[in-house]
Parts: sequence; structure tokens; C-alpha cells
Amino acid sequence: MSHQGSRSNVGDSRTYEGGDQHTYSRSEVSEFGRTHRVNMAGYPDQGTDDKEKIMNKLRGEDVRIQYRLQTKSPQILTDHVLQIQDQINNRMKHEPGYIATMHGHAPSKGAMIDAEIAKEEAEMLHKLKAHTESMPGKK
Repeated sequence: MSHQGSRSNVGDSRTYEGGDQHTYSRSEVSEFGRTHRVNMAGYPDQGTDDKEKIMNKLRGEDVRIQYRLQTKSPQILTDHVLQIQDQINNRMKHEPGYIATMHGHAPSKGAMIDAEIAKEEAEMLHKLKAHTESMPGKK
């Protein structure tokens, strides 16, 4: 029986988005800590997930800084990027199947049912509002 050592054939790096499955070396973590003046060693006994979240947050800040440096009107672009991020976050909170469709998957049955219920409730509220507005003295 042959053994390949520590190589893994599970998953494909191309299927992951933007470093989701990227592991960082200790030198990378300490370098980011130095450049961003964040004490990465100040998070004792936390798993690698927490350090990866911190690294991703810092990388996001780097992207915003690069946008500001590359454009002639940095504040307008920054506001536009933040506005788009807010719209995406809002849709993630209020549309049950948005995350799945954003990643190219069909929404789950539960998400579809939630969306249907939300649609029905919105229609009922609209009808109720239209009905109360048509009544004299009710405004």
C-alpha cells in the first residue's frame, strides 16, 4: 500500500473564494501585526480561525486604502464601495436565499418558504394599509 505522505487530495484551491481556506504562517501574521500596529500575540490561546479573521479584516482595510490611493476622487469611491457593502449586508439580512444565490446555489427549502411567507405578509400589510387609507377619518 503506497502512502503519499502529508499531501491531501481533498478539495480544490480554485473553489474557495478570496483566501477563505488560506492558512497564514507565523511570519505573515507578525508582519501584518507590525504594519498595522496590531498586537497579534495579544490574542492568547485563540484558534487559528480568530487570527484568520483578523488577517482578513486587515486585508480588507488594505483594499480600501489601495482604492483611495489609486483614484482621483478617493472619498467618492470609498463612499460608493461602502454603500454597495451596506446594500449587500442589508440583502443578506432580509432576503433569505440571497447568500445561496450569490454563491451560485439554489436557496434551501426553508429559505424559499421564508421568502414566500415574507412576500405574503408584505401583501397583507399593503392591502390593510390601502383599506385603512380609504376609510374616512382614518389617516
